[in-house]
Amino acid sequence: MSHLVRRIAQCATTLSAVAVFLSVFAPTAMAQEEKDKALPVIGDHYFIISGEVPDPFITSFFRNATGGGIGFDIQSLVTDTSGDTILDVSGNIGFLSLGFEYQGALADWVAIRVGFEGAARVGTSLESILGNGVSAVYGYFLGGTFRLVETEKIFLSATADLTGNSITDVGILQIVQDAIDQGEIPDSAEAVETGTDKAALGGLRFAWAASRLIGVRVNAGVGVADLFRSSKETKFSFATGAAVGFNFANTTGVPIGLLVFFKGANFNPGASDIVDATSSAGVEVVYSGHRDFGLGLALAWERADLTQGRPAINTFGATINLRYYF
Repeated sequence: MSHLVRRIAQCATTLSAVAVFLSVFAPTAMAQEEKDKALPVIGDHYFIISGEVPDPFITSFFRNATGGGIGFDIQSLVTDTSGDTILDVSGNIGFLSLGFEYQGALADWVAIRVGFEGAARVGTSLESILGNGVSAVYGYFLGGTFRLVETEKIFLSATADLTGNSITDVGILQIVQDAIDQGEIPDSAEAVETGTDKAALGGLRFAWAASRLIGVRVNAGVGVADLFRSSKETKFSFATGAAVGFNFANTTGVPIGLLVFFKGANFNPGASDIVDATSSAGVEVVYSGHRDFGLGLALAWERADLTQGRPAINTFGATINLRYYF
């Protein structure tokens, strides 16, 4: 845990150094009167980037997100045929994630996007590797954003998105559990399991320029998802999020922004068979001094409610978000 804290502190220090460098050597967008409407601007408020809550804006950009973190006290149980626990294995898990996204504005009312995301998790000790195994997931997403309303204070868009993921899961305890349940190791037992999940969602994204300093984002989406290991099961899914951003470059000239966010969903790509719902909250510190470029460090605490009545798990993660507008 102390090692994780040191790594996060190092990331924060690096981000601060980069922000200082860019503020000296890069042009500051807020010092220029001209406003390029391809950028995320409503009225006199320039919106800082958000790697956690999506934008409603019709812009062209490239985005990269690189993250990592730790899950605490993940518990795995093996029970006998009477339901009594005969083996209780617990430990922490570490995870890494990487994502890329390109969005292109085809007109002032429509933009399309495509992206790739991947993640991996593994136990941080022998016990947690035994109990939770190793998993990797990678996949794609395709989507579109369609402007509905734009005024001097608000921006509202409709969205449509399709995601698909390939999952590889390495587990040992499940074989033990199957052997106990069936009295023998089943012929179909495999330590390595592969599968897919996919989802289609439609929704709304909203932004409000409350003042030169404050900008608000809210989004919500609903759809259907096919679950990993349960390809015949279709689940109603939803996702929602909200963020309040403070862009100090708009008012003080200091090229720093702060974003406070919350988000939740009942579909977790790559873990859809064991995770019932997730909710997370956190903050993101953003360099906001350049008109075409944003860099942020997001710190988030997430709770995952598991299926089959298993105890919920808590994770803490850090993500570096990079976005370039063009």
